[in-house]
Amino acid sequence: MKPTTILLVDDHALVRIGIKLVVEQRGSHKVVAEAANNAEALVRMAELRPDVVITDISMGVDCGLDLICELKRLRADVSIIVVSMHDSETMVADALKLGVVGYVLKDAAARDLETALNTVARGEIFLSEPLPGRMIQWFLKPPAKPDNPLESLTAREREIFTMIVNGHSTKEVAYQLELSGKTVAGYRMQIMKKLDIRDRVGMVLFAVEHGLVAKPGAQTHH
Repeated sequence: MKPTTILLVDDHALVRIGIKLVVEQRGSHKVVAEAANNAEALVRMAELRPDVVITDISMGVDCGLDLICELKRLRADVSIIVVSMHDSETMVADALKLGVVGYVLKDAAARDLETALNTVARGEIFLSEPLPGRMIQWFLKPPAKPDNPLESLTAREREIFTMIVNGHSTKEVAYQLELSGKTVAGYRMQIMKKLDIRDRVGMVLFAVEHGLVAKPGAQTHH
């Protein structure tokens, strides 16, 4: 039987070594590439098209949630498993909404990774304990929305939102951030959905209200 091919993404080399040893110990899974950041991961995905991506959420200046968005746009059918120390219900929910099919806590990685890979291969979702029970309670009774709606945006979404409300076109945003126009448009739709905004005018009004841009006609005093 052909082994499951895996792209491993983490900014710490020692963590990658440890995870690789765990997932390859039985021979049914093979790490075909490693990456230390989002850019490297996207290149490896395009080159090798692995069956599964195992990634962290926090990687230096990069955000794993942004990477997940990009990976799913690049290849919608790829299975993504998060291995992270972050166990907040909000973080797990954000990952699941983006299409993650496995969430393994780092303190349980050795015993859970093999199970997660086998569960995902069956087309099911895997969550480390005690996440399943906690997530059921969280979804039944969602936490109150943050006072500042901008907190719901990822770092990349906030960056793109700020550029758009400051007058940059989709093409300009794509060029400056080295993304495709289609990817930027996708981010824009996601931002508007999160902030409950319907058009660019609404985005600008929201930005003015929250102090991200000056009110039209406002003068700066020196």
